[in-house]
Amino acid sequence: MLVSPYLLVGGLFVLYRLYRVYYNLYLHPLARIPGPKLYAASWLPRLWRQHIRGSHYKDLVKLHDKYGIIVRVGPDEVSNATGTAWDAIGGGSVQYMRDLNFFSVSQLQVEGKSFISQNKRDHHAIRKLLLPAFTSKAFAHHEDIVNEWLKKMCDKITQKPGEVINYERLFTWFAFDVMGVLSFGEDFGCLENDRNHPYLHAAEVGAPFLSVMQCLLRFPITRPLYNLALMLPWMDWWNSLREVSDETAVKWLQKAEEDVLEEDRGDIMSTIYKGMKDKKDPITRMQALDVASILVLSGSEATPILMTAMMWNILSVPRVYERVKHEIRHSGIFKTEADITAANSDKMKYMDACIQESLRTDTPFATTIPRVVPPGGGVIDGFWLPGGTTCGVPHYTAGHWEYNFTDPDQFVPERWLPDERDARYANDKRDAFRPFAKGSLDCIGKRFVYHEVRMAFAALFWNFDFELAPESVHWDKGHVAEYIQIIRQKRALFVKAKPRDFTAEVKA
Repeated sequence: MLVSPYLLVGGLFVLYRLYRVYYNLYLHPLARIPGPKLYAASWLPRLWRQHIRGSHYKDLVKLHDKYGIIVRVGPDEVSNATGTAWDAIGGGSVQYMRDLNFFSVSQLQVEGKSFISQNKRDHHAIRKLLLPAFTSKAFAHHEDIVNEWLKKMCDKITQKPGEVINYERLFTWFAFDVMGVLSFGEDFGCLENDRNHPYLHAAEVGAPFLSVMQCLLRFPITRPLYNLALMLPWMDWWNSLREVSDETAVKWLQKAEEDVLEEDRGDIMSTIYKGMKDKKDPITRMQALDVASILVLSGSEATPILMTAMMWNILSVPRVYERVKHEIRHSGIFKTEADITAANSDKMKYMDACIQESLRTDTPFATTIPRVVPPGGGVIDGFWLPGGTTCGVPHYTAGHWEYNFTDPDQFVPERWLPDERDARYANDKRDAFRPFAKGSLDCIGKRFVYHEVRMAFAALFWNFDFELAPESVHWDKGHVAEYIQIIRQKRALFVKAKPRDFTAEVKA
C-alpha cells in the first residue's frame, strides 16, 4: 500500500514540530531559565496574548512575580526587570544591539549608518552626527518656536472658556507641529486649522497592522510573506507614513541643493544636510530620509501619549494638582509668563517628578523594546544567555512590579524626590525603570521631550485652572485603555478649563 506523499510530508512536519517542542523544553540552552512551559515550547501562546489579546504587558508583571527577576517568554527570548539588567544590556562594554525582528517594520535601512544598524560603528556615526541637534543648548535656540506654538494652543483653550475640549488632540497637534518646525522648518498646520495632518491619520489607522507584520517576521517560515504583505491594500496606511516623511524631507533637500534656504536655519534637517555634505564620511540620501522618518513619527506618537496621561494623572489627584499649580505660580521660578523658558522650566523639581511618575504609570511603550545578546553570549542577573537570545526590560513591568516599586498603581510623584519621599518608598528600585533606555542606544531626543513637556505644562497651568470632564474621570479604565500590543493607543481626554483669575489672587 502506497503512502500518499502529502500524508508523508504532513507526518514528517508533525514529527519535526514535536521534536522542536521537546528541544525547546529540555535541550535548548535557555531550558533552565524559569518561565511558563507553553511560552518555552512555542511562540504562539505569547504572540496570541500580545498581538491578539493585547494583555501580554500585564501578563509579564504576573510572570515576574511568580518566577523572579528573569523569565523565559519565548523559545529564544527572556524578559528582564531590574536595574542590573539595564547595566548589562545598555551600560556594559559589550553592545546588545536592537532586535531586527522588532524594528524591521519601521522600514528603515539595516545596512550603513542607521539607527537600527547591527554595526556598532555605523550606529554611533549617525548618532554622533545628530547629537548636537538634541542638546539642551540646541533646544534653548528653539524655545521661541516652542513658545509660539504654546501660545497657539493656549489661544485655542481661551476661545472656549469652560467648554469641554479633547486635550489628547491638542497635545498631538502641538507636538506634531513643533516637531515639524524643529525638524524641517515647516508648519504642519494642525493647531492652526483644527485638523489632523494626513500623516497623523495614517499613523493611527496603520499602527495596528504592525502587530501582524511582527508576527510574520517572528517565524522563519513566514518571513518571506513580509514583503508580500507590505503590498496588500490594508498596509497602504502604514506605507503612506514613509511617503509623507520622505516627501517633506525631499522638499527640504531640494531647497537646500538649490541654495534657497537661509544660512544656519538651525532645524534638525540642517544638521543632517551637513552630514550629507561631509567630505570624509558622508551619509547617503536614503539614510537622511530614514532619520526624517524617525523624527516625524516621534513627534506624533510618544510625546502626546505622555502629555495626555500626565494631564489626567495630575488632575486626578487633588494634592498633586495643587502642588503643581503652586510650583508654577508661587514658587518664584516664574514671575511672569515671559519667564517660561527652557532654563527656568528645568528648575521645576516637582514637575520633573510628575513627568517621571507619569512615564512609570503610563509609559507609551508598554512592552519590551528588545535587544539581542551578542555572539559569544552574555550574563544578565547571574544567568548566562547564549548569543542571539532576545532580551530586554519591558517598561510597564519594570514600573508596575511590586518588587521594584511600592504601591505601583498609585500616582506618587514624591517617590522621585529624595528630600520628600515617604519612608515606604525609600526602597523603590528606581534604576529599574528607564523609559528612554540606557547607554549608547538610548533615546537621543529625551532632553527635547523633557524640555517640551515642562514648558507646555508650565504655560498651561500658569494661564488656566483645569477640571476633568465627567466622561474622563475613569480615563484609565476600559478596553482601549487596557488593550496594548506595543505602544499605548491614544484616546480622548476631555477637560474643562477656565482662565486663571489673576485679580482674585492679588486681592487674596
